[in-house]
Amino acid sequence: MKDFLIKEIQPDSYFSKNTYLDKGFILTAPETPYTLELVKLIEKWNYKSIYSEGEAGRNYSGKVALEDPSASAGLSQQTDSDKLEKGRRNIQLFYKFYGHFIC
Repeated sequence: MKDFLIKEIQPDSYFSKNTYLDKGFILTAPETPYTLELVKLIEKWNYKSIYSEGEAGRNYSGKVALEDPSASAGLSQQTDSDKLEKGRRNIQLFYKFYGHFIC
């Protein structure tokens, strides 16, 4: 797993694989953008870097590497933009209802 310095992560960027706050705590999934708010919270928690086996990029690719191709058989027919919008709404709701616990 590679480490990425928080100060070098561009706001609203995406990672191609899950990111971790430490070696075991999942921070984000690939469809979750690194918003400026999230970057500030991570810095507030005094973390200097995050970890991922993926790469950072400016756009969400929507491509998820599945180890078992048959695992995709049950996936819905939602478009990537639908999934992206749902992910954005979920992260906003999370911070709306639970943000005061982590600030």
